[in-house]
Amino acid sequence: MPPTVLFALAMQLAGALVWASQLEARMQGVEKLTGGPPQMNEKFGRLEERLDGLRGDISAMRRQVQTLTDRMLATPPERRP
Repeated sequence: MPPTVLFALAMQLAGALVWASQLEARMQGVEKLTGGPPQMNEKFGRLEERLDGLRGDISAMRRQVQTLTDRMLATPPERRP
């Protein structure tokens, strides 16, 4: 696998992590400001579930990148495409 592909995957992963952390910070700020009306709490609960799903996706991406990296490092240079 070419290093540029790994670099692109790493950049996408970094972008997803930044986006998810900013989303969580915004949610916490809104929760503090609103005091939590029932409808808002329900919406925040749904958003938190989505965020958990995104974290799972990010973890899967990390594992895939690590697997690809391990495979690249284990393959002798003469056998790499």
